[in-house]
Amino acid sequence: MQTHKTSIQNAPEPDMDTLQASLFYLMTQYTQHSDVRIAQAVVNQMAYLLNHSLIELLPAQRETLAKLLNIWRGELIRCPDCGESMGSHAVRNH
Repeated sequence: MQTHKTSIQNAPEPDMDTLQASLFYLMTQYTQHSDVRIAQAVVNQMAYLLNHSLIELLPAQRETLAKLLNIWRGELIRCPDCGESMGSHAVRNH
């Protein structure tokens, strides 16, 4: 009997173009609605791209994605004093 987990592991890897298009869409959505759930989806999408089997063939893109991933992770961390994302908070003080 085949389990769901096994079928997922055997599923074909999405192509990078599709993952990138989804990332651009999510980033655009975040500019229109600064929601932590969208920021989390952006972080997840960047992680998918960084784990793609072909990313090793694109070192400049891999490096840029890694840097952007750290910036976007900052969007998920909130200032305990004002609740603003630390990514935006670093630009200005209280």
